[in-house]
Amino acid sequence: MMYNKSINIWRTKFMLYKIAVCDDEQIFVDEIIYKLQSRSNKYQIVYFNSGEELTNSVLDFNILFLDIEMPGLSGMETAFKLREMNYDGIIIFLTSHTEFMPEAFKIKDFRFLDKPIDQEKFDEALTSAEKEIMPLIILFFICVIPFTASRESRLSKSRKAFAGLLYRS
Repeated sequence: MMYNKSINIWRTKFMLYKIAVCDDEQIFVDEIIYKLQSRSNKYQIVYFNSGEELTNSVLDFNILFLDIEMPGLSGMETAFKLREMNYDGIIIFLTSHTEFMPEAFKIKDFRFLDKPIDQEKFDEALTSAEKEIMPLIILFFICVIPFTASRESRLSKSRKAFAGLLYRS
């Protein structure tokens, strides 16, 4: 029980998830951003209005909310391109087109959220995505923290290493 408590304390103090939202309809971008900001202040959020904008970006993120039906590069094509570029983050599709689900399995999507977005399903998907990212954090603290010399250096070194691990800048 102590283990779970310490992980949860650490998660609330130090975790900052980098989240991207990509949708050609600004109303849905605003809705996702609002839901994220209402939920927590532990999210660093960027948004894109097209697949081209997203794939040309140099930003890295842990979680991506991606619309499937967009002009130009569709969400599915964007996801394939991102995977070809070695993006290994979590992709949550936003769609009203369930016929794309079989194709999405090829790119290892994480969830489908129907538009309009149900708050309960949104919360479940985001909580699950956060839990998916947590093993990297736990591994970091098991492997790196014991090898630091002092409490002061442990804090500063761990923050730098953690930022490098999560954001792969």
